[in-house]
Amino acid sequence: MSKRAARLALVFALLGLGASATAAYVHYHLLYDPHYTSFCDVSETVSCSQVYLSRFSTFAGVPVALFAGIWFMCAALLSVGALVGREEVRDSIPGYLFAGSTMALAATLYLLYVSAFVLKTYCPVCLTIDAAVIGLFLVSGSAISVPMTTLPQRFARDLRVLVGNPLAIAVTVLFVAGGLGILVWVAGPYLASFFASPATWISAFVEWGIFLITTLQAVAQAGSVLLDVIPGFLSPFAWMVLLSAFAGISLLWSVSLWRFVRVPRGR
Repeated sequence: MSKRAARLALVFALLGLGASATAAYVHYHLLYDPHYTSFCDVSETVSCSQVYLSRFSTFAGVPVALFAGIWFMCAALLSVGALVGREEVRDSIPGYLFAGSTMALAATLYLLYVSAFVLKTYCPVCLTIDAAVIGLFLVSGSAISVPMTTLPQRFARDLRVLVGNPLAIAVTVLFVAGGLGILVWVAGPYLASFFASPATWISAFVEWGIFLITTLQAVAQAGSVLLDVIPGFLSPFAWMVLLSAFAGISLLWSVSLWRFVRVPRGR
């Protein structure tokens, strides 16, 4: 990974970390301070409050912003490693960032859909987080120079390098401690609320689990109904054409993927 790409990735990671901390701070004050007014409440369609007070702003009772903060903290640490680490370690870091960014991008696209089509409200801080995720995805994807299939082996090797380097361990510990300190400071009110009334939080986790199970059951039932109904909408010939086109596209995608992840000769 080039130094320029590493610096750009670090900028996006720090931007996302700052926005995540801001989102968690605003979220907490909206929940526990009835007189608080968010600085990014511009209008009915541009408002942080409406987004953070919706059911989509938490996952299993935990603000989504905290999960984002943890990811950006890891991304920033990896970006620093790409700047100061050994060359063989720097080659692996874009793959780590790309793998994490892909999962973060999936969550980002879902939340963007919710914001645009369900809540019909846009949150400037959330959009900043989304921009940071997309930026990390693009930068890491363009900087990959080794096959993604080699990441598990490279991770084990890079971990041994990290353990054998006292300076790297010290930087990692300081960075993680600082990041966790920020997250604990932001999440402190949530932790205090949990220890004050753990039964409420436990019941929220149970309700979320029940909701997840019932949702999966509903999706399975809807899928079975669609499988029974959809085939009747098109003729067998039309289905053959669609399946053939899908098979052709899948073949082209598989070939391009193979060309991308294969190990280059001479390495």
